[in-house]
Amino acid sequence: MQRFIALAAVLMASSWATAGPLPPMDAASFTATASDLLIVKCLDPNTSKGAKVQRGVLVEVDIVSVLKGNLKTGKTTLITMPHPMEAGKNYMVAVFHTIPQQPAYQERSEQAFTEIPGTFDLKSLEGKTPAEQAQMIFDARRKRVDAMILKLQKEKKVLEATLPKTN
Repeated sequence: MQRFIALAAVLMASSWATAGPLPPMDAASFTATASDLLIVKCLDPNTSKGAKVQRGVLVEVDIVSVLKGNLKTGKTTLITMPHPMEAGKNYMVAVFHTIPQQPAYQERSEQAFTEIPGTFDLKSLEGKTPAEQAQMIFDARRKRVDAMILKLQKEKKVLEATLPKTN
């Protein structure tokens, strides 16, 4: 039987909805605050197929590793928004709140879906604490983002040369 985990970026109407989104935080605070911390591989970024999903997109993933929490590895479905995922890519996913009486979770952080670069060796996480693992993933992603920014800046400079000359 396939498990179902709902991760939504928009707060639902409940007693904890007034808490609001979590600000960006350091890796130690991030892992201490998360109830579950997972490494997932996106299998299908939009499995909704006509299903009624309020404020989200159904995403099929394979939980590759559990860095923190009681969830088990294997295929499951997430509700994710506004964090788009791509098939074949790995992500670190943090869960910050369990919704009572539901096999569902509420995600309230921009860091909750962090893409893991394809060159990152997941085996390098072995033997590390969850905070150390999260820090390694954040560092690898930041390095990848820096490289993407440099590439885009170069492209922008080339494209700016195409602007019409003004007198």
